Amino acid sequence: MKFFKKKQAPKEEEKFTGHVGCLSEIQEDTLSLFKEYIEKENITTSDRFTDHYLLRFCRARQFVLEDVKKMFKEFIQWRELNEVDECFIHYDVSNMPEVKKFYKHCFHSTDKEGRPFYIDCPATAAPIEDLFKVADANEIIRNYILQFEYLLHVRFPACSKAFGKKIDKCFSIVDLKGLSMGMFKEKSREFIKIPLSITQKNYPEIMHALLIINSPMVFKAIWLVLKPFIAQRTKDKIKILGSKYHDDLFQYVDKSNVPTEFGGNCTCENNGGDCFMSDRGPWHDFPGDKYGEMYKRQLLGDKCTVPIPDPIPVDPQTAIISPAPSIAPHIQSPSPASAIPPPTSAMSSQPPS
Repeated sequence: MKFFKKKQAPKEEEKFTGHVGCLSEIQEDTLSLFKEYIEKENITTSDRFTDHYLLRFCRARQFVLEDVKKMFKEFIQWRELNEVDECFIHYDVSNMPEVKKFYKHCFHSTDKEGRPFYIDCPATAAPIEDLFKVADANEIIRNYILQFEYLLHVRFPACSKAFGKKIDKCFSIVDLKGLSMGMFKEKSREFIKIPLSITQKNYPEIMHALLIINSPMVFKAIWLVLKPFIAQRTKDKIKILGSKYHDDLFQYVDKSNVPTEFGGNCTCENNGGDCFMSDRGPWHDFPGDKYGEMYKRQLLGDKCTVPIPDPIPVDPQTAIISPAPSIAPHIQSPSPASAIPPPTSAMSSQPPS
C-alpha cells in the first residue's frame, strides 16, 4: 500500500504578489512604514514615487523593511549624484546612434499581455574594442539610464493606456547568435555588467521574463561568470534556450510583433523597414505619465523641469496623439559633457547583488 504525502496548502504570504491590490496585511504594513520613513527622514518629496513604484523596492527585498529602506535611500542618493531627474536635459549620448549601427538592440512593440518587448543582440557589438572607441563606458551608462527612465515614464504608461491595465514589466529576449568565448574579454564583461549594475540596484522588478536564445555551448562557462552578479529573483525569470526557441517565444509574443529574423512576420515595412530602428510600439499613440510627457518636451529642446498635470485619460478608439520622440536617435546635451557627474563613481560604490 502506497502512502502519498498530503500536498500542503500555500503559505498565506504566497497568495499575494506584492503588487497594488494584492498585498497581505504584513506587506501593507511594510509599505505603510516605508512611506512613513520616507516622509519622516525627508528622503524625497517627489510624487513620482507612487505605491506602484515603491512596491518594486519592497518586492526586490522581500518586504524586509530595513533592507527596503537601505536600498531606496541608496537609490535616491544615486539619482541625486547622477542628476537623473534632469537626465534628458544634461546627458550627452550623441555617439549612441553610431553605436546602434553595429550593436543591434531595440524595443519592438509588445508581448501578448501588453508588456514592452525588448530585443538585444550582444554578439553584434563585437569587437567590443570598436564599440568603446565610439562611446565610452560613461556614455553607455548614461544611455541606459535614459532608456530606463523612458521605459518607466513613457513606455509603461502608454502600454497601460493601450491595454487598459497596469503594465510595469517588460518581456525580453537576448540573442546570442554568433557569440564565441573569444568575444568574452575583460571589456566585454565590463560592457555586460553595466546594465546589470544599474538595474538591480536602481530599477528592480521591471522584468517579467527573459529568454536567452541561440545559446552556444560556450555560454555555459560565460553564465558561470555572470550568475554571481544576478539576483536570485532575476535568475528565476531567465530561461536559456538553443536554436529551438520559437515555441517559447511565441507563447509570449504574437508572430506579428516578432521580426522575421526570429521567425515572426514583422518587417516594419511601414516604419522604415528596419525593426531595430523603428521603435515601434503604443508609446507613439498613447501618452506617458506626467514625467514622461516632460521628458518628451525635454527631448525636443524644452528645459522645463516641472511636469505638467497627468494627461487626460485616453480612449484607445479615439486616440490622436502626436508621435513620441524616440530616444534611439541623437540626444545632444545642451551642457558640456564634463558637467555630468560620472555615473561610474556611483556604479562602483554599488556592486550588483
